[in-house]
Amino acid sequence: MTAKNTIKAKKIFFVVTLLLSTAFLAGCINLNTQPPPPVAGVYKSFDSGNTWLAKNLYVSALGFGNMGQLTIKQIIFDPQDNQALYLLSEGEGMYYSYDSGESWMQPKQFTSGTVASLAVDPNDKCTIYVAYSNQIYKSTDCTRSFDDVYTDSRPQTGITYLAIDNFNIGIIYAGTVSGEILKSFDSGLSWTTIKRLDDKVEKILIDPRNSRTIYVATTRKGIFKTIDSGESWFDVNAELQKFSAAFEYRDLIFVPSKPDGLILLSRYGILKTNDGGQTWNAIDLITPPLGADIRTVGVDPKNSQMIYYGTPATFYWSNDGGENWTANRLPTGSPAAKLIIDPEATNILYLGFRQVNK
Repeated sequence: MTAKNTIKAKKIFFVVTLLLSTAFLAGCINLNTQPPPPVAGVYKSFDSGNTWLAKNLYVSALGFGNMGQLTIKQIIFDPQDNQALYLLSEGEGMYYSYDSGESWMQPKQFTSGTVASLAVDPNDKCTIYVAYSNQIYKSTDCTRSFDDVYTDSRPQTGITYLAIDNFNIGIIYAGTVSGEILKSFDSGLSWTTIKRLDDKVEKILIDPRNSRTIYVATTRKGIFKTIDSGESWFDVNAELQKFSAAFEYRDLIFVPSKPDGLILLSRYGILKTNDGGQTWNAIDLITPPLGADIRTVGVDPKNSQMIYYGTPATFYWSNDGGENWTANRLPTGSPAAKLIIDPEATNILYLGFRQVNK
């Protein structure tokens, strides 16, 4: 073969390979006669939710893949680095990105199953705690290796949530599916049960201004609070009883720019408190109370007037605290599952989706 023909053959090979790779990453290669399910995975917006781009490129030693069929449970920022994100999926393990979601990788220990929760040490980004089944794992080398630091003796008792005290990083809290709240004073070496709530612990929120104040959300029994690091507990549910289905939990988040401000997402809709749960008020939405399956809500970390929420088909946002709303179609046929907002560049949003058949 002549040099000219060799160059021509290489060009043809390169073009064919590029086309096949592009088709694969876009999910265009389908050997089945049935249409593919709606794309899920992760999308990113650079303009506060007006437009979205899929960010589902998976990179491994074997090549490239597409995460567009994942059901997303959580997306978590590294508290020290807004370019580092962790993604928890349903049934497909965990993923991480160090380039703001442009590409994703998996630690070899968690390539299947459901990782329920993940917490990153706020002072050491390479120290990471992972809740997997009835165990808690710890990595001190940026996910290269993990050690088992807690195993519940009841195999069916899964660890549901992890949270680190950002003023004393040796203190870690964990919740279980049975309702226990566990606490470690020594970075996971030993654990003590400090409270039993008799309902699944869905989330543990530690006040970023005062870590003695902690909120715990349960599946159906409301929200519990401590102001002394777990020595004593009380509920903040009295006013929630005014709202039908407010005890059917969806999410609980802080309003970053308001001390004692929280937003509760429930089957009822979106509720807000400015006094740590003593009083609750409904935020008026376009969708009526109980009228939509809202699974995710977000508040701009620098502007509490900017609120977002997502339904199975639509993304909503308000720039006046919920007085008025703008709506836009979601970029995929799958329902919205998890929204997070870049803490530095708050016009950047990440939205995870769930497959409708999961």
